[in-house]
Amino acid sequence: MFLKISSLYDSHVHWLGTGQIESGLKLFHLRSPEDVATLDIKPSYFRQEWLIGFGWDQNLWPSTTLPTKAILDRYFPQNPVFFQRGDGHCSWLNSLALQRLGYDSSHSGILFEDDHFKAYSSLPTQADEQLRESLKTATRMFNEAGFTHIRDMTCNEQQWNQAVSLDNDGELSLYVQENFLCERPQDLESVLSQARKARGQQTKHVTVQGIKIFFDGTLGSDTAYLSKCTCSSLKSAWGQTDIENLISRCWSDGFEVAIHTIGDEAAHQVVSIARKIMATNKITGWLNLEHVEVLRPETLQMLKALHVRCHMQPCHWLSDRLWLQEKLGDLYKYAFPWGPISRSRIPLHFGSDSPVARISFWDNKKALSESVNFDIQELKGEILDYHCFFPPAAGTYSIFEDNNLKELHFDGVRII
Repeated sequence: MFLKISSLYDSHVHWLGTGQIESGLKLFHLRSPEDVATLDIKPSYFRQEWLIGFGWDQNLWPSTTLPTKAILDRYFPQNPVFFQRGDGHCSWLNSLALQRLGYDSSHSGILFEDDHFKAYSSLPTQADEQLRESLKTATRMFNEAGFTHIRDMTCNEQQWNQAVSLDNDGELSLYVQENFLCERPQDLESVLSQARKARGQQTKHVTVQGIKIFFDGTLGSDTAYLSKCTCSSLKSAWGQTDIENLISRCWSDGFEVAIHTIGDEAAHQVVSIARKIMATNKITGWLNLEHVEVLRPETLQMLKALHVRCHMQPCHWLSDRLWLQEKLGDLYKYAFPWGPISRSRIPLHFGSDSPVARISFWDNKKALSESVNFDIQELKGEILDYHCFFPPAAGTYSIFEDNNLKELHFDGVRII
């Protein structure tokens, strides 16, 4: 069976991280903390003296208790170690790494949310040529999965410069919408300045969309901001006043706002702030809600007064379903609400969240099909209504046969 898809779009990715992790130390296969003893460590897994890895998940282990620094100290005593959890919102460090970051000896070795992001941003960065190669690796991966359009959520000035250079040199086979990541409220003016500069340097394939922040965490790390779960109180650098300032400044400058909101209370508070700004400041712009894995009906009704898009990753249901009902309790009926959102006519787009999940149109399709058997409301319409870029780029399409990519054409040229 052949399927031709024009301008296949992944609406939420981490472009650079996808390439970095593909060539780095992968921890997805670990089935216990002690399995780190079996890792085959290569020189390319280091940034200077730091050993970097990604992908562990304690929910797949016999005991779902978070690991501690003691295990990493045992097997990696000579180098600082930074292992990211598979959701990218939590990290596991050894004593040497904690010491380098200024933590005392009583620390367990697990960092969450703001502490995690602060630590990650302090790691040695890649040189320009290394970063460029990581972007090229990720581009190949998206192409090989059939994608020609992506929306990237973690751009910075260095990445922007290399992306533009790739396109100017004819080495880019993706249309990329870039969102500049702002990790802390005090960084907003600097990040806006970078985005304004980048807006004057846009190319055919690399454009600036807006500013992205993290307001809450993830369900897997118990850091999503939920209304009915004491384990998920707000853990964010961004207060309500900060978010109000963010939205006002971005909309005034003509930039979109993208806010990571997995929990129902995170989404509700952000939407309430956006409605207040629109009503009192008489300005408006696009608000993008990222992930939206739990959404109450009253919040959905509030969305209708805004210029808002929801970006979801059905593939996350494939992993989260193992523990979702137990963790959410009464909130489960509001989980993965692509059904209600699609019927409300709120713009909805699908993606992968790569490298957190595999780049795959077919994983999303599988999740949509299977989830209806677990009381997740059915999507209205067809998956391609939510997975293609509009308007489509001329001569840009993918051809699949039995779920396998056979051809990919980009700007009229067959590249696969």
